[in-house]
Amino acid sequence: MFCGVLATIIQGGMLGILNKKFGEVNLLVSGIFCLGLGLFLIPFSPTLILFLGAMSCTVIGECLFKTATRSLLSQLAKAHETGKILGIVQSASSLGMIAGPALGGFTFVVMGKDSPFFNGAILMLIVTVIYLFNMKQIRLELRTQRK
Repeated sequence: MFCGVLATIIQGGMLGILNKKFGEVNLLVSGIFCLGLGLFLIPFSPTLILFLGAMSCTVIGECLFKTATRSLLSQLAKAHETGKILGIVQSASSLGMIAGPALGGFTFVVMGKDSPFFNGAILMLIVTVIYLFNMKQIRLELRTQRK
């Protein structure tokens, strides 16, 4: 319930304000980083307060990441391809919701109880670095699309 309420507050009110202030590209990178940080902190959260803090970071990161990704993709896609692109993203997300728990369960059994969180954090770190190296190109593409 806590995560759902927090996500509703972020997506229902704060996201528009943050987007106007920082822009989608910055929100995307911040979201990926925050999601990875939250995943990393979960195993180090022995109390409810620390766990809720780590989960807050995870929820905030996911809200920023998902919303900014869809927004950027719809802006960068050609008008006749927007629906196709967003459909592919939704399909990939659905596949991730199938493969993610299966791989997380596998690593939990093979590598230990904290491994799914650490693996997720490592993946988010890799994605953050990739986006940091491509932010300039993404911003250039956005400027070109808006003209």
